Amino acid sequence: MVKDEDLELAEFAAPDEAQGDYLVFRLGKYHGALAARWVRGICAYPQLFSVINASEDLRGVLNFHGEVIPVFDWALRHGWPNVVYDRFSVTIVYGTDQRLTGVMAERVCELVVLAEARGREVTRDHPLAALSRCVVTTDEYESLYLLDEELLLLS
Repeated sequence: MVKDEDLELAEFAAPDEAQGDYLVFRLGKYHGALAARWVRGICAYPQLFSVINASEDLRGVLNFHGEVIPVFDWALRHGWPNVVYDRFSVTIVYGTDQRLTGVMAERVCELVVLAEARGREVTRDHPLAALSRCVVTTDEYESLYLLDEELLLLS
């Protein structure tokens, strides 16, 4: 089981909207999950094109099936240490038909189906607080951060 030493929170039943299929990925010591219905593709560590005068966390843009999309580095944006990208790293493309965004990830771990999970709220000072709806515990993950996809598209 993957553990997260940063959390000591009271458990609650995971909300019904947390049930479904999720793509699990790793960023540093954290495991995040995006609802599979939001994921449009996974690209091998791509050739990104730089954007002049862009914020540091915007790593560049990617040509995704003829559409230019921004690719962000959440680890850099939020100051998470020990995130190393290598030839096995990927860009996860997610969003709606109207707006797509890419995010860098060290690894894609698996696709999980959440049916019954125990949930916890994310404390405000936790590094993933600004991006997560809640944290769930599964048989494989002690702390799996369910990311708020709508909020991610706005950030």
